[in-house]
Amino acid sequence: MTERASQKRKKECEQQIEELYAEVGKLTYSIIVAQKNLAANLPRDERLHLLEWDTPGLAIQVQADLLSLNRSSQYYQPVPPSSEEIRLKHRIDELYTKHIFLG
Repeated sequence: MTERASQKRKKECEQQIEELYAEVGKLTYSIIVAQKNLAANLPRDERLHLLEWDTPGLAIQVQADLLSLNRSSQYYQPVPPSSEEIRLKHRIDELYTKHIFLG
């Protein structure tokens, strides 16, 4: 291969790389716009239902990011208060209501 042919090939490759970078930029921008529109137009509960836990090709972290959801909150399972805790809270409320001046 001559020097001239290798220079031409190098320029073609560089131009193709620039075109690919431009395409990546456009796609990235499109994803950002779609993400903002989705977050603005869908309530949190609906976005939560869009998560696909069994999709091996798209990690939960990526899905949560695309849906503008906090990933760590997806794993939290609320625990209902125990009957003892409820009983104590009611007792505290009774005492406070009866002796409000004690603070």
